[in-house]
Amino acid sequence: MKVFKLLFTAAILYLIPLENVAQNVIKIDGFVKEQKHWMDTLVLIHGIIDPLYYQKPVLKVPIRGGKFEINEDMIYPHLYFPLWESETGNVAFYPSEYFIDSTTTKIVIDSLSGKVQIDGNSSLEFKNKFMPHIRDKGYASPFEYFLADATGYEQYLQKYSLENPDSFVALWLVARRFSENGHSLALEAALKNFSKVMQSTNLWKVVGTQISNIEIKEGHRFPHWKLKDENLSLVNLSFPETKYTLVDFWFSRCLPCLEALPEWVRVYKAYKGQGLNVVGISVDRVEDVSLWKKRIVEKGIPWKNYLDENGVKSFDQKIFNFPSNYLLDKEGKIIAKNISAKELETLLKK
Repeated sequence: MKVFKLLFTAAILYLIPLENVAQNVIKIDGFVKEQKHWMDTLVLIHGIIDPLYYQKPVLKVPIRGGKFEINEDMIYPHLYFPLWESETGNVAFYPSEYFIDSTTTKIVIDSLSGKVQIDGNSSLEFKNKFMPHIRDKGYASPFEYFLADATGYEQYLQKYSLENPDSFVALWLVARRFSENGHSLALEAALKNFSKVMQSTNLWKVVGTQISNIEIKEGHRFPHWKLKDENLSLVNLSFPETKYTLVDFWFSRCLPCLEALPEWVRVYKAYKGQGLNVVGISVDRVEDVSLWKKRIVEKGIPWKNYLDENGVKSFDQKIFNFPSNYLLDKEGKIIAKNISAKELETLLKK
């Protein structure tokens, strides 16, 4: 009776017929070739992807003599990233994509940073259908692709989801990109490409709700948050009425942020009288506030700076990459994301 109640609850929760739940019990036999991990534990985790997308965000799988078994109830395919439990604290996770579904029966791991063999429909789709385009572009992984060409990668996701509207691989990769980098028009369009069946899934609904409700997105006004100013007083974020305002997210220990500052300072000084304003928002931790103040003076940052202490509001908006920026028009609407100094200068010269 208890088992029936659990199955019935799961069926209602995920809006899937009860008879389909039992069909998605996965049983995987695995083997690890690296002997140093023969008595370790394989941890499959959600990485930076929002754990709300998962039935189980973390799976811990004991390895004995190089062999392991995974026995889980899984209503829809999942995307995980691997980690050895013995490396916890030193390695967050390896960026290898492990797609697991009810058709997965075997995993053979050479090493977490190297070759892995995973069968099953989702894994094979990822390997044989999604990845060829990325390799043709000269990249070894989706991670490499979106680091080098974020726009190109998101356009590919939009195209792939249109051509494969019933693909959980596509949906997971859209969810991953959104979790890592926040809203974009391409991701929003990609989400709409999925079939009605996919749009009835828990995964699509959670991602769709988040994309719909997120505050920072192109075509919308930038939110007027309450943040701390340089005197650590709580104030409303405000923008002067200028033709363009660049909102720059950074923090005091971010080397790429510091390296980019001289060029942004040059552009600001050259065009501040021609309708350009810049606002800085730091996500520094409480213990680094004094360093944040020091950097403002040290780097000669001439624009207004605000502190989103511990990145609470920024992280809630999926801003995890630094530096990140948003370009606003005179009405405060976001018209571009992560524009380069060269691109902005070209725009200002028009």
